[in-house]
Amino acid sequence: MITMLDDDDSLYGALRAGASGYLLKGASPAEVERGIRAVANGEVLLG
Repeated sequence: MITMLDDDDSLYGALRAGASGYLLKGASPAEVERGIRAVANGEVLLG
């Protein structure tokens, strides 16, 4: 999930809904790429 919401309630809500990754909208392209690769490899990513 890529979002501009930087609060615990949004993070926990996303995880409860099944998100495997949570990045803020301001993440760099490299961070987004690392996040996609991490989630594709079965990891959980919290940025």
